[in-house]
Amino acid sequence: MELRADALTLREPVEDDAEMLVDAIQSSLAELERWMPWAVPHYGVDAALSWIRGETGDAHRFVMVDPAGEVLGSCGLNGISELNRSGNLGYWVRSDRTGCGFATSATQLLRTYGHEVAELHRVEVVM
Repeated sequence: MELRADALTLREPVEDDAEMLVDAIQSSLAELERWMPWAVPHYGVDAALSWIRGETGDAHRFVMVDPAGEVLGSCGLNGISELNRSGNLGYWVRSDRTGCGFATSATQLLRTYGHEVAELHRVEVVM
């Protein structure tokens, strides 16, 4: 599945994304580690592959990719409540690509995906 808006594509991660994800995470650790418990100095390919394969429990996960194919970060819906038909929307963008509107585009795409594809009634950004 791919979701597109202007210069951003959200797509399901594949194993070939692992090294680019690790690079993006490692280059953004100073900003990520305060907010993302998984963003640790020893985050490596094995951790990225675990996330890519869905072993971390995130049912709706995407990588953010620019037109050149560079992985800019990731986003998705998690904390899904079947009872309340709700979920949390999360995202991060690599530090050297922030301020370009990628997070805004990603949240808009995920909002639509959450309502139309995942059939959620409420999508929340939890900070």
